[in-house]
Amino acid sequence: MTSPAPEIPQPFHLISDDEKDIEAMQKAESDPKLVILSDWSHYTSEEYQKIMEESGTQGSFPRNDSKVPPGLESGCVATAGTHEIIEVDPEDGWVSMKFISAAWLKAVIASIDEHPMWIYEVDGHYIEPQLAHTMVMYNGERYSAMIKLDKTPKDYTIRIPDTNADQIIAGFATMRYKGSDQTGESEPYVDYGGLNTTADVIALNESILVPYPSIQLPTAADQLINLTFGRRESAYQWTLEGKQLYDVMANYDDPILYNLTAKENLGDKVTVQTQNGTWVDVLLQVGIMPNTPPIQAPHIIHKHSNKAFIVGEGDGFFNWTSVAEAATERPELFEFERPRLRDTFMVLGLLGPRWMVIRYQVVNPGPFLIHCHIETHLANGMGVALLDGVDEWPEVPPEYAL
Repeated sequence: MTSPAPEIPQPFHLISDDEKDIEAMQKAESDPKLVILSDWSHYTSEEYQKIMEESGTQGSFPRNDSKVPPGLESGCVATAGTHEIIEVDPEDGWVSMKFISAAWLKAVIASIDEHPMWIYEVDGHYIEPQLAHTMVMYNGERYSAMIKLDKTPKDYTIRIPDTNADQIIAGFATMRYKGSDQTGESEPYVDYGGLNTTADVIALNESILVPYPSIQLPTAADQLINLTFGRRESAYQWTLEGKQLYDVMANYDDPILYNLTAKENLGDKVTVQTQNGTWVDVLLQVGIMPNTPPIQAPHIIHKHSNKAFIVGEGDGFFNWTSVAEAATERPELFEFERPRLRDTFMVLGLLGPRWMVIRYQVVNPGPFLIHCHIETHLANGMGVALLDGVDEWPEVPPEYAL
């Protein structure tokens, strides 16, 4: 875990104007509880890959059901794993919990019975805090929650159900007030299937998680990169840029960081070069590829190196030559004054094509991956290497030479 630098302004005064509360939240932030959320399969990644290759499991590609073993798509057997207990001290007043989605496939919902959460940090950057009872978390996302410890001292269930899109499944933990011996049932915000228990439950509104303090953007970018993605060539292979698959092993023995010409190990369309100091727009677009349905699962795109602003999104295809042109014609689809700042970007085309535009400044020369965070998608081609700042490519210190 990396803590913010001391000079970074904290947003806790936006949660409470009471000095004691602010001091308690600052203390909680300095010593948070880390909550790792993950999913598990009884198949190894190698076994899962073999099943996909032999069966063809999605889309309109040929499918061989005889190659799908029992228990993969049916016959789920309930298991009882370990149960984590997170002890909190009500004398502290507040506790910070940093939720980290380490899932390879599942999207989950996080909530703590009877305890509203102030979400104050997203993907490692402070935001204007937002009150929520539940939050949906996709692969690779990180959310920090500030929780007031003002309830009856006892055990409260932390519930992590699936979003119910493909399977009803859930995980649980306990938040235990220090010194309490009460273990009775607590009142949930969501049930086992991930549905709200009452109409008063407040879900996190991901669309308004603006950074704190606010950050000004330039009115235009210097470059537009088009990444139109979907399945390619088979049911289990995915492309991020539309035509070629990214080979995750292509530079295993020949890293691009050490030798820029090593990019030739990859297809010419899965590397993109930028200039240092420039602003870059990246179009993330769920496309329609041959032999694939118009409706697709969510893709969680993760960008390495520095974060990017979400400046626009909309349904259909992005039919403009630049963001400036698009914003002039459809200003309601764009946000330049208070854009979100993330390094994970969920693009979901439930009803067909959909697009999102992210904007970042090249400030860290080197090769960095942008990829789908669903592990089977990345392993089967869904990535692109951003070769940032090729005009100021770094030299690797001799002590790190291969």
